[in-house]
Amino acid sequence: MSSDAADEVLRQLGVSKDYLIEFERERVEGKRLLFACLTVLLYDYCLTFGDEITFVWLKGTAFSVAKALFWLNRYWPIANYVVRAWLFSHSFLSPYLSVMKCKILPFTGWSSVINFAVVEIVLMLRVWALYDRSRWVIVFFGFLFVGGLSGSFALRKVRPEGVDLAEPPPISLTRCVRSGPDEYFFLYTIGLIIETTIFIFLVSKAWTHAVGPHKTPMITVLLRQGAIYYAVVLLTLTVVIISTVVQPMFAPVADSNLIVAITSIACNRLILSLRGVYFKQRSDFTSANTAVDVPMSPNDIQMNRYPVARAHSSRLKSPRHLRYFTTFSEDEQGGVSVSHVGRHT
Repeated sequence: MSSDAADEVLRQLGVSKDYLIEFERERVEGKRLLFACLTVLLYDYCLTFGDEITFVWLKGTAFSVAKALFWLNRYWPIANYVVRAWLFSHSFLSPYLSVMKCKILPFTGWSSVINFAVVEIVLMLRVWALYDRSRWVIVFFGFLFVGGLSGSFALRKVRPEGVDLAEPPPISLTRCVRSGPDEYFFLYTIGLIIETTIFIFLVSKAWTHAVGPHKTPMITVLLRQGAIYYAVVLLTLTVVIISTVVQPMFAPVADSNLIVAITSIACNRLILSLRGVYFKQRSDFTSANTAVDVPMSPNDIQMNRYPVARAHSSRLKSPRHLRYFTTFSEDEQGGVSVSHVGRHT
């Protein structure tokens, strides 16, 4: 291409040569990060597929709200990434394909918001179950969710004062109307506030059962996995929010939908860990009580405390060698609730 022809193309695009080179570099980085996220999703899927079959689809009722939410959080992001990977792998030079891309791409972006909302619902239901399905907790979470979602939509086109956000590329280069950094800034800042609130509720309740004589395997896993989940999601949300300010980071992070892959994997791991401990504990209780005829007092029955022989003891010697499991009930709305926390004897 001659120099005059190149200058004419740049004039039509309304950008300089250096800007076009930088745009292409960011576009390539975004596509690589997008494929990396898809690869990590599929890799984690292969690693946890056995646990999914064992602890989700082969346990409980055939259908429940918890399983529906798990399915959405598990498979919707994979489908979303496959579509985005296909879109970003083609130049779509023809007018028809270009129009089709501009219609599908915003849908994948809204799907990302929906997936993030599904993760929040799953976590809220888990914490709500931990509070024995308290009415005031679910009402508070409902206001928090609706208020946060509506607030982020209301602030979509508002640029925060005092924050120098990145500039989105012109439509002459993207060919499609894309979400700007102002939308991402408020959406994920509000998401960070919601995540922090849920984590505070989780820790404040679980901590009372994670120390002293009330320590149980389920609560220990819930507290540990919940802390890991929050740390990972907090770091990812921080990176996404920073990308709305740092110009070279914005396009790659926005194109890759980084937050969707991380939150989906972290939430799936949390759910599978809890269900794994729950069903293993219930299996141990069943096998131990069918193998050993252990006398139970009326007080034990009233408090739902079921004695199980210690794992390191081959035979039951006396009542002081017994320990008691906490009674857990898996609700169909997505949580494992705690009731009648027993004592180690």
